[in-house]
Amino acid sequence: MKSRDLLKHLSAALDARVKNIEASAAVMVLEVNSAFESALRIRGFKGRIKIDFDVGKLSLHVATKETEKLRNVESMSGGEKSYAQISFLLAIWQPMQSKVRGLDEFDVFMDQVNRRLALKLILNKVRENPKTQTIFITPLAITEIEGLDDKSVVIREIHPPERRSNA
Repeated sequence: MKSRDLLKHLSAALDARVKNIEASAAVMVLEVNSAFESALRIRGFKGRIKIDFDVGKLSLHVATKETEKLRNVESMSGGEKSYAQISFLLAIWQPMQSKVRGLDEFDVFMDQVNRRLALKLILNKVRENPKTQTIFITPLAITEIEGLDDKSVVIREIHPPERRSNA
């Protein structure tokens, strides 16, 4: 094979691979958006993930009411923003298929309503992947939340260290 023919062959193979990656990315974006929208509906929200691969930018747009216009999550309250971000995180976890996942202090800016719904959502999603271990770290007390009594859920509470005063 001549070098010119080899170059054409390699170029065509590269083009085919790039088209395959672009098609796979498009399908993954649709799946992640669908999972994101589904998670938001539990709270009565609606939303969309916007990804611009050319610029390398991702943004979350959410409305807290069906009649509202979508807006960037950066303009939302702490609890609403945290719930939207948890919904996004769970949506991208799906195609990642990681065996170990972790969240640290995911709920510190949430009010009790958003926290309860987020924990319920997380527990439901975690149950869908029984071969995955998920670790949550929170400084807040875990109260009665549906699903916490499931045999697949283990809660380890670590008490804060005792502080001695030198007075």
